[in-house]
Amino acid sequence: MNRETVKYRAAAGFAAAIMTMSSIPQPVMATGMEETEPALTEISPADSAQTKQTDAVIFPDTAETGSDETMDETISDDTQQEQLSPESQQEEPVADVEAAVGDSEEEQVQSAVAFVNETGFEPVQAAVDSLGETGTGTIELCENHNLPGTVRAGQNVTIRVNAGVTWTNSQAAGGGWGNSVIVNNGTLTLENGGIIAASAQRGSSFAVYNQTQGIMSISKGVFTSHNGDYIVMNQNAMTITGSSFTKSVAGSPSMIINGWRNSGEIPAGHAEAHLTVKEITMTSTVKGAIGIKNDDNGHLNVESAHIDTTFNIQNNNEAVIHGGTFTSQSGGCAIYNYAAAGNQFNTGKLTVLGGDFFATEGSQQIIRKAGTGDGDIQIAGIPTGLIRRLSARM
Repeated sequence: MNRETVKYRAAAGFAAAIMTMSSIPQPVMATGMEETEPALTEISPADSAQTKQTDAVIFPDTAETGSDETMDETISDDTQQEQLSPESQQEEPVADVEAAVGDSEEEQVQSAVAFVNETGFEPVQAAVDSLGETGTGTIELCENHNLPGTVRAGQNVTIRVNAGVTWTNSQAAGGGWGNSVIVNNGTLTLENGGIIAASAQRGSSFAVYNQTQGIMSISKGVFTSHNGDYIVMNQNAMTITGSSFTKSVAGSPSMIINGWRNSGEIPAGHAEAHLTVKEITMTSTVKGAIGIKNDDNGHLNVESAHIDTTFNIQNNNEAVIHGGTFTSQSGGCAIYNYAAAGNQFNTGKLTVLGGDFFATEGSQQIIRKAGTGDGDIQIAGIPTGLIRRLSARM
């Protein structure tokens, strides 16, 4: 699709890019339940004649049941395009998988894929284990590898993936989130010069899973998923700098998810999930794809990003955007802001301090508001009260 010539910058004039949903009934929040991403809707040929003047807008589920709340937004003839909302993902059981025991040291050296100093190991997990339960060390991945690795609580590890190396989990046994290519429970610095990809096999989960005890820093490299699931899930503290993310397989729409899919998954007494991204690039041609979903109890800080997806960011709690380039594809929007009335984990607090926002043909909104709460949106210092009733279309 061709990029429209109109560009919105975060400033006073950007307030006109908000499309409020006040005239549309909002979904009812079921007690104790949370939303998922909204889902795409297909209109059959038989129904198309009756729906010529309206486009279906799907909003976040009010419960984790797989059902969607559907609403119609009337679109004038000259702007008639399909309005999308992010689709619901299938839940996978959480499974903490213990690290696999490697072969003998002699066999590992002979077929080494990873090195700690001058000592070779195969698989990568053997290199991690060699550091001890509370050990510190640097692992260099020199060859392609197809088994996952887990950093345990108490460990402080740096993993360097060499240029040209692909690390996947295509030979992982079993399923569940613990079979993600990288699972972190300790302190992990990941310097990715290659490609880290979740395999296409069922149950292989994510490229990176940072669990509730994990502190993780990611720099550079390419991250992707061949199974349609999330590429990265963060549930504690993570910083990503200079990395690229691509998505070409439909499934769970979000490429990165920060936080929990519903408040019932949040461990008792656990603090928020914090994610900071700097100079990252995200692209996807999958219809309905979301770049970053800041989910329940998530705190997102976007220092700079270049995102070209249907929905660039979905904010369900607290997010600050300092700058970047955000291109929403047909039927989507740059920011999908969700707030649930009376829910401390879905505040819908959004602050936009800068950024260039583009819309391709069919996209009508820069920010789309949703949910049972009003949220707290501020754009370059303009409070919600001054912008909530303003609207504009491309």
